[in-house]
Order: sequence, then structure tokens, then C-alpha cells
Amino acid sequence: MPQTKQPQKSKYNEKTISVVERFINSSTWREAKKIVEDNKRLLLSKEAEEIIKEMEVRYSRSIWGNEVWVIEEHHKFLNACRKDGIEAAFATRVPKK
Repeated sequence: MPQTKQPQKSKYNEKTISVVERFINSSTWREAKKIVEDNKRLLLSKEAEEIIKEMEVRYSRSIWGNEVWVIEEHHKFLNACRKDGIEAAFATRVPKK
């Protein structure tokens, strides 16, 4: 009897993948900041860093590679959040209320 192929399990946590996608697909910087604030443990993790790097590589090789700049821009913001804090990273994009 032929063996059925099991779906390949992702090496990343599904919740982290989902939050990274929501962050990258956010429609405003205010929304992006809120997503980071609500999910900082996941988004500022090494795993999220690896996911974004893989996305940059995957989209840069795609014929639809126009989106790679969006991923790169969000990647820069997460790096700034890790280095300087969330408020400082978003200070130029999200004015204080």
C-alpha cells in the first residue's frame, strides 16, 4: 500500500507567523505599532526575525517581488523596536495623541 505524504509541518510557531503577517500587512503605522505593542513577545523574538528574513528572500526571488520593500521596511521597524524601544521606533511615523 502506498504511503500518503504527510503535510510538512512548519518549523515556526503558527501564531508567530500569523502575527508577523498581520504586522507586515497593516494598513497604517498606527495599526502596526498597536500590533507590536500587543504582540511584542512574539514580534521581537528571534523566531519572528527568522520568519521575516525568509519572507524577504522568498519575495525577492518572486516575479511579484514588488512587495519586498514593504517587508524590508517593517523589518527595519522591528529592529529599531528591539534596539530603541517601540515608542522611539515609531516616533516619526505615529504622532503622540
